[in-house]
Amino acid sequence: MRPSFFLPSVLSGTLNPLLTESTQPTQATQSSVLSPQSFFSRLLSLCCVIYALGLIVYGLLRLLTGDTLNLIRILDSFAQLLMLPALVLLPLTLLLRLWRVAVLLTPIVIACVVLYGGLFLPRVAAQGDPDLTILTYNIHGGNPAFDAITQTIRSADADVVVIQEFWPNAQRVLSQDLAQDYPYTLFHPHIDANLTSRLGLAVFSRYPLLNDRYAIYSMESSKVSFQIDVNGRRVTIYDVHLANPLLAADFDPKAHGEGITGLLDLLAHESTPLIVAGDFNMTDISVDYGRMSAKLTDSFRESGSGFGFTFPSWSPLGARIDYVFHSSGVRSIKTEVLSSSGNSDHYPVRAELMIDQVAVTPSP
Repeated sequence: MRPSFFLPSVLSGTLNPLLTESTQPTQATQSSVLSPQSFFSRLLSLCCVIYALGLIVYGLLRLLTGDTLNLIRILDSFAQLLMLPALVLLPLTLLLRLWRVAVLLTPIVIACVVLYGGLFLPRVAAQGDPDLTILTYNIHGGNPAFDAITQTIRSADADVVVIQEFWPNAQRVLSQDLAQDYPYTLFHPHIDANLTSRLGLAVFSRYPLLNDRYAIYSMESSKVSFQIDVNGRRVTIYDVHLANPLLAADFDPKAHGEGITGLLDLLAHESTPLIVAGDFNMTDISVDYGRMSAKLTDSFRESGSGFGFTFPSWSPLGARIDYVFHSSGVRSIKTEVLSSSGNSDHYPVRAELMIDQVAVTPSP
């Protein structure tokens, strides 16, 4: 049997119809060298088929196994980016009349539209003036650009600022630079054996801070919780930093799930309106995001727009891994990703919130 021009013969019977469907070559052209246009069409078809089949297999495994496989957890971190090429490839394959390839790409485009299309449509947000504005900001441990960090925080003009990756030198500088703006503070700086500060947390507030509690989960995730009175209404706020599934000890992505479990256990005992903000190190397609959003509302989904990439700041494409969640009794008016990172690898997220007059107990 004559081998395929592009693929091993074992695959030619399966994929060659996909790679050649757009042309009807004559006997003369079959014996001649491929034209540049035909070569491009076949090469594009091959790349699209491999790309689409790979994502379809990932999607099927995701549906069948959830996130029990480490590979699936890792791919969840990039799923948003992995779907974006299909938005360009589908129109291109239709233009070139690569119909069967287009059929393979269509489920990916549909999934992308279902998951993110609503974020690009006009929406009616809660009406009224915000009772509270909160900023969550991973300043990037060791970042020496304190002037840029200070300017980023001041320009946000938030009532409460929750910070992740906070270390002793940051406390020394920022506590002085922001003293006039935020008279109430909580500092839990941290440096581990590897001289990283990913577990350090801090809070800057215009409201007095009550009942603060700091904890570390399995040496991979940290949180500090506190309460404030907003116009006579008690609100509980959590500043959290969850384990990075790609950097967890022994390359164990399940460390992130353990952090979410520990956090949800704590939240189940809260009786006031809740705001939970920070660097969650998860995309909104992950199983752990589903666990959080089943109990709390994602402010960006409620009142934000666009993809809302927050990481990495040096790339126009990335992932949304920084969030402001809230419980019943709280509504978001506007949520946005700021355009200035203050030399951090994360963009801050700012949310304007309304607190209902009657406190509603969050779901257990």
